[in-house]
Amino acid sequence: MTTGIGTDSAPLIRVDALRRHYRRGPQTVKALDFLDLTVDRGEFVAVVGASGSGKSTLLNLLAGLDTPTDGAVLVEGRRLADFSRGELATYRASHVGIIFQSFQLIPHWTSLENVDLAFCFGPKAPDRRARARAMLSKLGLSDRLDHRPADLSGGEQQRVAIARALVRDPDVLLADEPTGNLDAENSTLIMDVLTDIRREGRAVVVTTHDVAMAERYAGRIVSLEYGKIVGQRRSGRGVSR
Repeated sequence: MTTGIGTDSAPLIRVDALRRHYRRGPQTVKALDFLDLTVDRGEFVAVVGASGSGKSTLLNLLAGLDTPTDGAVLVEGRRLADFSRGELATYRASHVGIIFQSFQLIPHWTSLENVDLAFCFGPKAPDRRARARAMLSKLGLSDRLDHRPADLSGGEQQRVAIARALVRDPDVLLADEPTGNLDAENSTLIMDVLTDIRREGRAVVVTTHDVAMAERYAGRIVSLEYGKIVGQRRSGRGVSR
């Protein structure tokens, strides 16, 4: 195991009685309410639900970008809440790849520079430019290294974002509505890329409102409504073999 965070016998990620509540004026918004969930290595999990069901909040908690109101997120048996500041920074920088629906690319930077940005956080990598170039080439973008986001299609921008998420060889990839801004052809291309990533032994957790897409690619589908898990089912796809 590459992280050195916990033990190989534990699930890669385990969520125990997870709650995230917000105050909105006099009201308490229960974004997540008593969630229990595990994610194993080499597993493709799709979290489905309407807007406001808690999907993005869950990904932010798994990534260590937010802290729970109650309950726990455990990574290889260790609670994220018990990580030191340095351990949490290393976890976010090196062991979790995050893909955003809106790509989050820096407009005036090239594809290569946007992917290289991942190395500005966490442990130093002397071969960072070579690794960024190799990852872009792996995703079919070897002829787009010097292109800026405005000169790329939506599918190409999303592949640059995926390259940035993967270039530090994370254990888990978290993708928030990765096909939400793409047409059908590019959506299929991106989901095929995520499937290949899962086959390499990484865990992939995707949020989506597209149930048909989830059923086509994911090994397990988790349904959220109003911050609660209302159903889980396995599809036989997207599991480690």
